[in-house]
Amino acid sequence: DKDVEAADSPKVAELKTKLAKADVERERLRLDMKDKLAAFSQARLDYLHDETPSPSSIVVFSRQMDAVIASQVQLDNQFGRWHTEPAPGPNDLVWHNVALTGKQRWRKNIRAKMAATVMVIFFSVPVNLLVSALNSGKDDLVSFLGEGIFKVLIGLILTIFLVVAHIMSLVISRQYGCISKSKMDVRGASIYFWLLVVNLFLGNLNSTPVWENLLYWVQV
Repeated sequence: DKDVEAADSPKVAELKTKLAKADVERERLRLDMKDKLAAFSQARLDYLHDETPSPSSIVVFSRQMDAVIASQVQLDNQFGRWHTEPAPGPNDLVWHNVALTGKQRWRKNIRAKMAATVMVIFFSVPVNLLVSALNSGKDDLVSFLGEGIFKVLIGLILTIFLVVAHIMSLVISRQYGCISKSKMDVRGASIYFWLLVVNLFLGNLNSTPVWENLLYWVQV
């Protein structure tokens, strides 16, 4: 028994050491979580009690005439300090953009325009690859599937492209800093229009992919 106890004592000591380290680590994590929760609670209270005036506001008038007059007169002795415009309807407002300053909305618009431009240009890569693959294997597909099935396949691919392009244009339009959903929809329609023009019209003027034409144009 003494020999077994002597043999087990190093393992027991090692186990106790591991348990002690685990207790220390658990206490450290508990204190760390406590500090983070305290910081979160303080930030939440600061946000709730923040009395900094909003950069913009929505004013509701009882008469349409008063709203028109207020939107056309200068509200401050410094010209351009206040900018007034008719507000969209309550169901059309984008409240998180209303709370932003003009510079913040401008930055959001720039980022969204850059993303839309990149999407319109680089969306032509899969389109041109698909068109070239269909052109190269057209005879084999027609002989295997038939002319009617091949046309249905082309129509199905075109439909998928139109649906995916429409969804992506709507997603990017929601990244703009517009204060109304209708303006975002207009932006999305514009993105969708240029997406169709670049990929379905300009991309099919010749058999050369768009990026090769752009590379040739840059080199020349």
